Amino acid sequence: MPDPNITLMPIRDYSLSLGEVLSKPSRHELCLLCLRGIEKPLNKKEDNPRRGRGRPQSPATVLAVKIGVSYDTIMRWRNPSAIQACDVNAVKLAEVAYGYDPSETIKILRADVECHRLAIESWVRTVLY
Repeated sequence: MPDPNITLMPIRDYSLSLGEVLSKPSRHELCLLCLRGIEKPLNKKEDNPRRGRGRPQSPATVLAVKIGVSYDTIMRWRNPSAIQACDVNAVKLAEVAYGYDPSETIKILRADVECHRLAIESWVRTVLY
């Protein structure tokens, strides 16, 4: 008879989230896609809320508010060689990008997957041969 005082360890979920595999260049491309999508309506005077002395919000500020991150996070995404924001925010970035241009977002994500595949295959070839 099993010991009733022994508890089973919970099964760990090792599935990856999108943010864990999304590369810096793809985050950069998604950020630029969002900024382009935001710039279009901001060019219309009535759609751009004014702050302070009448300066309109920048697309980066609008994106930061939309995702719930700092302006600095958006600036890091704009620079593909910079330190990137956390994975959860990268997923939010992808979701916002999808809202602006679903087909381009999917194109960026598929290209990223292909880059990962090629990198893994290259590594495997160097190990095997």
